[in-house]
Amino acid sequence: MILRTQSIHPLNDAGGQALGSGPWDLSFNTAASFVTNTNWQFYGGETADVSLPGCRAHRAELPLRDAGVGIAVLTAVVRGFVRRDTDRLGNFWVDLTRVVLYVLVPVSLIVALFLVSQGVVQTVTDSVTYATIGGGEQTLALGPVASQEALKHIGTNGGGFFNVNSAMPFENPTTLTNFVLMLSMLIIPAAKYFAILPAIFAATYGGALDGLNVMRLGTPESAIISAIVFNALIIPALVPLALRGVRYRPLGATPLLRRNLLVYGLGGLVVPFVGIKLIDLVVHGVLGA
Repeated sequence: MILRTQSIHPLNDAGGQALGSGPWDLSFNTAASFVTNTNWQFYGGETADVSLPGCRAHRAELPLRDAGVGIAVLTAVVRGFVRRDTDRLGNFWVDLTRVVLYVLVPVSLIVALFLVSQGVVQTVTDSVTYATIGGGEQTLALGPVASQEALKHIGTNGGGFFNVNSAMPFENPTTLTNFVLMLSMLIIPAAKYFAILPAIFAATYGGALDGLNVMRLGTPESAIISAIVFNALIIPALVPLALRGVRYRPLGATPLLRRNLLVYGLGGLVVPFVGIKLIDLVVHGVLGA
């Protein structure tokens, strides 16, 4: 209905009012796609086939809800493995509300503010027309790009604001935005492993897992938090190393291999153990207090 009635939306400009109603079959296809997290769309932001209020309505709320539904369902599945003394899997609506309000919205807000600070477009104006050097005119599509791109990447949803997605400088203007957008797509999937696997293993194997605690971390909670904090610190620290060019040095294959094994091989083993252990000491002390 939103796509079919976009010509009468409130807060619409003249361009949006002139669009008229979208085709009924494509409107239904798009709505069903975004509800089910398929996120297929028949239009691009530059083509202006959808008004800005219509775009905001179905691309702001639905990515939050369908991503939240997936996490809530996964939570129920995990409870089925973990719980032994009850046949209850929890309340779906409570889980969905918690996921949206406590996870998706705060993280998306942080990412959106960062994108705006880097120059990503965030405005209620749908387009701007200006005179070119050649004497002609060019129209640039605008809108709440930063907020919707944050939702799209955090929830790993499709449906870009621009037709070329992150190849558009209005959406992805710097190297940092490109890195943050890539990292945003990994946050939720990676966090689910840290949350799910320890719970399943602890419930399935119980005290047998104590033998695997070779680092003697304080508690399962402090171990998970320490691993997350360590990764949150080490990944940004490695970004400058990855972006820096390689200096050419005339060095033989054997010395080069020995050096790389010493620096990256041994360092890659020692640094995580030491870092996570030190963080665990602090976290366990705070949780214990």
